[in-house]
Amino acid sequence: MQELAEAYETAETYGNSYFSQIASQDSMIFWVNRIFSELQLLVDRFNRGLNHKSVQVNILPPDFHKLPPNENGTYHRDAVSFEGHLSLLHDTLLIRGLGEKIIVWIVPAEIWPGLSLNEINEQDYPPYAQMKVTAYSATVTIKKGQSFEVDLESVSTFSKLLFTQLVQRGSFAYTDLCD
Repeated sequence: MQELAEAYETAETYGNSYFSQIASQDSMIFWVNRIFSELQLLVDRFNRGLNHKSVQVNILPPDFHKLPPNENGTYHRDAVSFEGHLSLLHDTLLIRGLGEKIIVWIVPAEIWPGLSLNEINEQDYPPYAQMKVTAYSATVTIKKGQSFEVDLESVSTFSKLLFTQLVQRGSFAYTDLCD
C-alpha cells in the first residue's frame, strides 16, 4: 500500500505533465499546418508554370495517423503522428509531427508508401531535417548538421528551402521532359 501511495500523482502534478504534452502536440500541429500552408502556395505557383502534367507536384495535406507497433510489438512513444507529403514523379517530401518534434524526409517515391504511417528506421532513411517546436519558434537541424531558428516570420523561407530541396533532387530526372 505504501508503494501505491508514493507512486500516486496529485492532480496538480499529473495535470501539469498532461497539459505540457497537450501544449507540445498543439504546437507541433500548428507548425505542420503552417508549413503546409506555405507549401500549398509554392505548389500552386509551381504547377501553374508547367506544361507537363508528369512533372507536377502533388500535395496531401497533413492528417492524424496511428503508427502500428514495431517488429517487437511495442509502440513508438508518440504512437499518433500528424503527417502529410508532397510528391513528384520520383521523389517525396514526407513531413511527420510526433509530440514536440517534426521530422522531414526526402525519399524516392517508390519507397514512400512503405514509410508513411509506419515508424521509420532513421539509419536506413536519415531525416533531411528535424524540428523541435515551441509555440512561437522551432529549432531546425538539417542533414548537414546545421542548426537555425525558425519563427513565424521565417517559416515561409524554411518552407521554400524544403520545396527547393524536393524539386532540385528530382530535377535531373525531369530534364528530358522539359526540353
